[in-house]
Amino acid sequence: MSKKSHAKRSMSNRSRRIIRMAHLRKRYPFSESHIYSLIKQGRFPKPFPLVPGGRAKGWYEDVIDDFFANCTADETEAI
Repeated sequence: MSKKSHAKRSMSNRSRRIIRMAHLRKRYPFSESHIYSLIKQGRFPKPFPLVPGGRAKGWYEDVIDDFFANCTADETEAI
């Protein structure tokens, strides 16, 4: 196996970290109601259910990090 294919394979096997609302609120200064308002407006990533039919939801940490990394300063202020 080449080094390149091994690197691709190990990247795909890495687990993604899931964050819940409490952790999201510690990292970013938004209230829970504001986050859900942004989701409803289509301006923030939607969470996904952690178990089928369950109430608990979360986000992949890399999705949230990418979202904020791609926001301009003006967009961040507007959020």
